[in-house]
Amino acid sequence: MSSAAALPSIDLLSRLRDSLLPLVDQFKEARAASSTVAAVSPRAFDASFDPQTAEYYEMLAAQGIKFYTVRTAEVDEEAQAFLDDPGVDDALKQGTIMHCCCEDAAFVFYNVLKSMIDKDDDLEQVDWAHQSVCPRKVFFPDDEHGMEYIYSHDFLILHAKGGFTFVLDPTGAQFGFEDVLTTLEAYEENCLNPEDKRTFRCPEKKLKKYENTLKGGDPWVEQLFVLREVLARQ
Repeated sequence: MSSAAALPSIDLLSRLRDSLLPLVDQFKEARAASSTVAAVSPRAFDASFDPQTAEYYEMLAAQGIKFYTVRTAEVDEEAQAFLDDPGVDDALKQGTIMHCCCEDAAFVFYNVLKSMIDKDDDLEQVDWAHQSVCPRKVFFPDDEHGMEYIYSHDFLILHAKGGFTFVLDPTGAQFGFEDVLTTLEAYEENCLNPEDKRTFRCPEKKLKKYENTLKGGDPWVEQLFVLREVLARQ
C-alpha cells in the first residue's frame, strides 16, 4: 500500500481511537469495580503445571513470557486490593482487571460498533472473531493451578471503506498487548498465533446465552447489558 493510500487509514484510525478509547475506559472502570481479585503475584514455571499443557508453557517461559497468579478474595477479605498496591504497575493492574473477560467485552462492544456503523458512512461491517494468541503475559487463577489450559481470545474486526480493516481488543492487556485499537495487519503480526485458524462467533447466539445467564440474576451480566446500551448511545 502506498503512503498516499495509507493516509485515510491513519486518519480513520485516529478518529476511531478518539471515539472508542473513552468507552473502553468506562468498561475497564466497571470491570475493576466488580473484580473479585484480591492480589496478583509472579508465578514461575514448575512441575505443578498441567502435564497436558506443560510443554507449551515451558516453551513460553523459555521465551521470557511472564506468568502471574490472580488470587480471588476470601470471605471478609477486601477485593480489588491489588489496585492500591504500589508494587503492582499499571500494566499489570490492567491485565489483572481484564483477565478472562474478552467474551464479555466483545458482547458489549459488538453492539457499540454496530451502532457506530449506522452513523458513520466510512464503516461497513463488524465481525466477532476468536483465535489463539501469542501472549507476552499469562494470568492464572489461583484455584486452577494444575489445570492450566491454552488461552484463546475474542476480539472484534471492523471493516471500513477502501479495504481498511481494524481490530478492537478491549481486554488485550491480559496478554500484555498495549494497543486497544490497531490495524488488522499489525494485530496479526504482533498478537495472533498464525498456526491457529480464526473462527467467528454468532452474535445472535451469544445474545441468547447472555440473556439466559441474566435470568440467574448475575450482577456483572446485568451490568453488561447496561453497558452495551449506554456505551452504544455515546
